[in-house]
Amino acid sequence: MLKEYINTALQLTLVVFLLLSAFLVKPEFFSGIVTGKQYGLEQAVVCVTGYLIFFLPFRKSIRVTRVDTGIIILCLWYLLGEIITGFPFVSPEHAVFSIGLWMIIYLFTRQSSGKPVFVCGVTCIWLVVILAQSLIGLMQLHGRTASHHYLFNITGTFHNPGPFAGFIVSALPLALGVILAFRRFGQSRKREKILKFRKWQVKLHDNAFYLQRAIIYLCNGVIIMLLLVIPAARSRAAWVAGLAGCAYVLWKHPGIADYRAKVTGLLKRMSFFPRLTVIIFAFILLLPVGMGLYLMKQGSASGRVLMWHVTWEVVKEKPLFGHGTGSFGALYMPAQARWFESGKGTDAQVMVAGSPQAPFNEPLGLCLEKGLVGILLAWGILFLIFYPGTARSGHGKKFQSDSKDKQNSSQQRSLNPHLITVNPGDDKKSDNLTKVFLSEDMLISTRVALEGTLVSILVFGLFSYPFDISSFILQLVVVTALLGGFSKTVFVMTGPTKLSALRAGLPVAAVLLALIVYFFPHRVNHYEALKTWRNAERLYNFRSYNSSAIEYEKALPVLSGNGLYLQMYGKALSMDEQHQRSLDILTLAGKLYDSHILQNTLGDSYKALGNYAAAEAAYIESSHMMPSMLLPCYLLAKLYHESGDHEKARQTAEDLLNSPVKIESSATREIMDEMEKIISNTPIVEAGISVKSGYK
Repeated sequence: MLKEYINTALQLTLVVFLLLSAFLVKPEFFSGIVTGKQYGLEQAVVCVTGYLIFFLPFRKSIRVTRVDTGIIILCLWYLLGEIITGFPFVSPEHAVFSIGLWMIIYLFTRQSSGKPVFVCGVTCIWLVVILAQSLIGLMQLHGRTASHHYLFNITGTFHNPGPFAGFIVSALPLALGVILAFRRFGQSRKREKILKFRKWQVKLHDNAFYLQRAIIYLCNGVIIMLLLVIPAARSRAAWVAGLAGCAYVLWKHPGIADYRAKVTGLLKRMSFFPRLTVIIFAFILLLPVGMGLYLMKQGSASGRVLMWHVTWEVVKEKPLFGHGTGSFGALYMPAQARWFESGKGTDAQVMVAGSPQAPFNEPLGLCLEKGLVGILLAWGILFLIFYPGTARSGHGKKFQSDSKDKQNSSQQRSLNPHLITVNPGDDKKSDNLTKVFLSEDMLISTRVALEGTLVSILVFGLFSYPFDISSFILQLVVVTALLGGFSKTVFVMTGPTKLSALRAGLPVAAVLLALIVYFFPHRVNHYEALKTWRNAERLYNFRSYNSSAIEYEKALPVLSGNGLYLQMYGKALSMDEQHQRSLDILTLAGKLYDSHILQNTLGDSYKALGNYAAAEAAYIESSHMMPSMLLPCYLLAKLYHESGDHEKARQTAEDLLNSPVKIESSATREIMDEMEKIISNTPIVEAGISVKSGYK
């Protein structure tokens, strides 16, 4: 028993390391707020892998559930889909590394997900991490510490308030579910105190009581802190996600089964028209809430609708197998250009069109990358999680049978090591803790709380881009692995001897060791390249373009598959007037990542080399990508004027002067002044405004 407690404590320590990666920021890396979290996670995964390599071969058996099977099939499809599409946007090494990283975390969490003490410990660690993250946000809100975005005063350890709010709101249904799970403990404590002649039982039961009270205080503190911080973040997606998760917990929690039965029974007894009246009334109540959320940031909501329309157009090109991982960055902006060029875009969409890094809808993004097959596999896994079959209440029944029959308990543990029970007959102290933590109601309540957390994460993903950040994927993987333990068993790899156990766990440990040996030096080089990238960006911002290009060149062997890096490298080369080299790099970048910045830079380099036709095509493509942006039309008008095509120059200048201005600034006023000079046939001031001053 002591060895089991030590093992659980070690596992929970590793969980702490994993979740603490959400706090890591590495300013020396490019985009250090995001890449720093990935770096911290990978460092923790090295420790997790070492644990698995050491302990996994000595497990008595390995249980595989339906959810595990679904996860394995989805991972295989991830790799197979890349093979079918030919790895167009990511390298085979990157694909294998991504799958391996998250499967290690899933395996680590899953192999202990049947231990109630482990599940309870992970829940408490999750709540403490969210409480600490919320406290950082509260301190930022009151000016005690700086945020990580100059436009927002609250970001936590994230790069803007949206991901911060989405990360912390996952604890709202979890805290609510835990509070509901402990709702009856006060009555059982009073009943236990009657047995005064067995004072040792009363004392030990009080220890369990104090532990519960500490957890309840933690949950209450988390809820209060979230209610203070989330409104300040102004994230509509977080509000919807939190309310959806809490609604699920309240509806499915076993403690309100009687109320749920009364409500459903009342609705079933109603005739058609009264039931329709109730539905209409509920819709009328919810409509103002939805309108309020929409009007709160109307431009942002309209922009997301445009993203979904354009992304769906790209999905329809390869609906079955998808375009491959990383395809959004390469395909979205050209598709948006085609959208406006074809005349489908409205005037309102012209004003809200931007250059997004993600589709702000994770199911749509999955469909874009992995096609209809990927979506169906993901939905199948969710079905197995929320409808686990006969295992829905099986945990509690197994624990009850164990307390009645010691021999039965030993047989159950040998068949299913993931369901480690505490035998009350062996340890009186464990008897009192078992009554609290291992009852059937407690296990079902814990499952419902975790399901509510998963609902919150998934709903947030309908309106944002959480799975572009490692901290959110970590949340998803951990909660899925915990819920996977409640799913029905497919098969168990076991045997009567230790040798058979080695045959089950040793190959897995060998694969993990091979992954570590192969990828560890690659990841070291990757993060060194991120440091070089950051230094190159800093030199570019100081307008030391030649030095910046030299630094970018150093990272090219490692980051040649990163489209954003190639775009920024090509921009630095163009600014340093190395135009032919810039075209080579930008052409390579365009296969992986396309944007109006890349097209403007292509146009500048083509123009400098005298290829006016190619420069014109690049500027026009940029203007279609971002119709409300003045810079592409300005560059196009100057191109026409300098090439001697004065009629096109005049027409472009007039169109630009008649276009609405999205943001008034000194730069836009200078652009308008130069367009007026073109129209009046006065020479253009060559000094003009600088179009090479940065990434705009």
